Amino acid sequence: PQRSRGRADDLRRRRRRRALRVIGVRSAEPVTKTPTERAPLVDAARWPLLRVVYPPDYGDGDAFVRSLGAKLHAAVARRAPGRFVVLADLRRVERRPTAGDRKKIAEMLNELADAFAPPVAEALVLRGELMRLIVQGVTFLQGDKRYPRRIFTSPEEAEAWLHERAREAGLDLPRG
Repeated sequence: PQRSRGRADDLRRRRRRRALRVIGVRSAEPVTKTPTERAPLVDAARWPLLRVVYPPDYGDGDAFVRSLGAKLHAAVARRAPGRFVVLADLRRVERRPTAGDRKKIAEMLNELADAFAPPVAEALVLRGELMRLIVQGVTFLQGDKRYPRRIFTSPEEAEAWLHERAREAGLDLPRG
């Protein structure tokens, strides 16, 4: 019994590593509980609401995309094959991503949506017209029309919209 449990654990680890390689991540990073200046916060405490808070300055684009991909993968993989909604808060972002970084983020999000079920809906909270245009560019590059996506200026409006989409999909979101 102990030996077969070890084999099952090895198999799970290999599958996780393989899934992480698919999205370009070398190791599973833990879900961040507190935001830092360059790391995204990924919070699944109110699952099926997945909250992502982007940092003011993400630093190296490649490292940021790998970190974000690993954290999103870890949060969703623990609950797979569950359906969920995403609240992405980009209000703190001060440094605009380069065109190359926007493309990498779009590719990573597509790979995650292919590896797991895509979200039921995604709400993005922004400040400023320039960030709105940048996010619309990432959305265009992503090209994924499998779920509704909407931009808001307040997290309360975004969460209310997500609650409605979740209710329509038969999900019960806890109130914050």
